Amino acid sequence: MREVFCIEALEVLLLKLWQDYKPGAESRRHGDLLMRFSPALLFLAAALMVCAACAPKEKKEDPAAEKKKIESIVKEYIRSHPEELADSLNKYAADRRGKEQELKFKQSLTNRVSVPLEGSFSQGDENAPVTLVEFSDFECPFCARVNDTLKQIRNKYDGKLRVVFKNFPLVSIHHKAIEAARAAMAAGEQGKFWEYRNILLSRQGLWKVADSKPVFLKFAEGLGLDKDRFAKDMENKEYDKHVQDDMKLGQSLGVRATPTFFINGVMVQGAVGLDYFERVIDTLLSEKDAGDKNKKE
Repeated sequence: MREVFCIEALEVLLLKLWQDYKPGAESRRHGDLLMRFSPALLFLAAALMVCAACAPKEKKEDPAAEKKKIESIVKEYIRSHPEELADSLNKYAADRRGKEQELKFKQSLTNRVSVPLEGSFSQGDENAPVTLVEFSDFECPFCARVNDTLKQIRNKYDGKLRVVFKNFPLVSIHHKAIEAARAAMAAGEQGKFWEYRNILLSRQGLWKVADSKPVFLKFAEGLGLDKDRFAKDMENKEYDKHVQDDMKLGQSLGVRATPTFFINGVMVQGAVGLDYFERVIDTLLSEKDAGDKNKKE
């Protein structure tokens, strides 16, 4: 019972004392971590000191006095080494994220889906061993953030990777996304979809205005497109149907936010880093190589 009391008291007191020591937003942030990652509370130094205070004694000590002694020890330790608590919690959180990502990675390899590609803009060899399907929203800041990573991926896996684009505008919060999608498809009619896509993502702040059309026309002019044809194509109602079809497809596949990718059917959600994309692609290429080897044998 003494050990249980000590652990419970340590959790409660660490939270309270850290908030006293670090008031405001910082304390709330660490407070949340304390509540969420309670195992990290037993970092070595504090645990040793508390254990010393909680060691069994011949004479029973009043619980209130025992709690006060623990509070005094922990308070002094936090005042002397506040960075150790934060460091311990951050390390635990990173470890937890790593384990969750590992589990998510393994599950994604198991739960693969088939994604229809017809009618979508694509880049790369159609017979490439790996196909990356991107569900994206031109107004989404995370889609803009991951675009540089996608460029690196295309360069690294040149000849082995095909990229396919699907529209998934979050129309409830991104009111210009469909208009931007029309502009990209209009550019695609003149063979400049991917170049225009990159401009839209890298210059979001320029076209998220009340009247976007002049900006879209200026982008088209910069790419050397026929402006009159571009302006006319932007009004093509078939583009809206195409966007809606992409959205329905995405929803049927479990897409809920952007960006979401399917790499040979393996779902990758969010603006993940280059290393995660590389891990998925390398795994799929290894599978392909192993499959080809087995066929030969």
